[in-house]
Amino acid sequence: MPDTDPPLAEAVQADEGPLRHPELYIAGDFVVLALGPRPILLRVSRAMLTTHSEIFRDMFGLPKSNDGTAGTVEGTTDENPIFLPDDPDAFIYVLKLYHHNMLKPPIQPPSFATALGVLRVSSKYQFQETLKWGRDFLRETWSLKSLIWQGYLNQPRPPPNSPACDAQTQNALELIRVSRETGIKEFISPAFYYLCVSGGAGCASSSSTILSHHDLFALLEGARTLTRSWGTWISQKKCAYVKSVNAQSKIRKAGCTQCQNRSDYGGSCYYCRRIISPELPEITPIPVVEETEWDLFVLSDSTIKSALASMGL
Repeated sequence: MPDTDPPLAEAVQADEGPLRHPELYIAGDFVVLALGPRPILLRVSRAMLTTHSEIFRDMFGLPKSNDGTAGTVEGTTDENPIFLPDDPDAFIYVLKLYHHNMLKPPIQPPSFATALGVLRVSSKYQFQETLKWGRDFLRETWSLKSLIWQGYLNQPRPPPNSPACDAQTQNALELIRVSRETGIKEFISPAFYYLCVSGGAGCASSSSTILSHHDLFALLEGARTLTRSWGTWISQKKCAYVKSVNAQSKIRKAGCTQCQNRSDYGGSCYYCRRIISPELPEITPIPVVEETEWDLFVLSDSTIKSALASMGL
């Protein structure tokens, strides 16, 4: 999935003054939040935050001081906002999901990085609705039944021992990281299987700290299982092709194996007519093409299950 929305944190310089967000700095009884190196100020509904987030509900439920004022004045002005350490793009997208009926133009699909950020922010602050949204969004591209994910498996593989990870491998690694941070484990299996099929473990071991030694060992076991299963798969396909060719040859020489009557050849026997009737095209066995078979092999349920089992998933 292409990254279409540029990160706000990278679009501004950290040494410049605060910048009011054009859509999410709202007048009224709201709280001021600040995110990013050059603070992006968001003035958002305190009621919305406390309604949808148990974490913010506890944060804003601080006891009053003895003089009747709030225990903290953070969040009341632009000069004293509540600073949050989260990714601005992800947090803003979460808020936009709650305000999407008011925003014009309609909210655009996020980049993959922002979608992961939505999952992280929603899990951290317990925004249950956007957490569900984030999981549903990622299931469209990173689940075992996703047609998009299956398409990833059939993409050209990088050269062996390639030191640089391609974009899709980086996405798989980041998905593993966020899944573990949030405790959402449903995306770990698709990510690991992709790394196993694509050969991404090599670059991950040299250029990433996301995978542990245990993870790399699991990927090695998965690759071994794939190699063994592939050998069995292609051998069976080639044997079936040879048997089919031989069977066609025998029928041509000896007549129908069902009626055993050469005089019935191509005549009244159903099997003769179906296989080599003069009126019907002859059934020709299809040769085995390894490139095509590999695409079918890696998408097979039995292949996926055996590889994941060997990796302990």
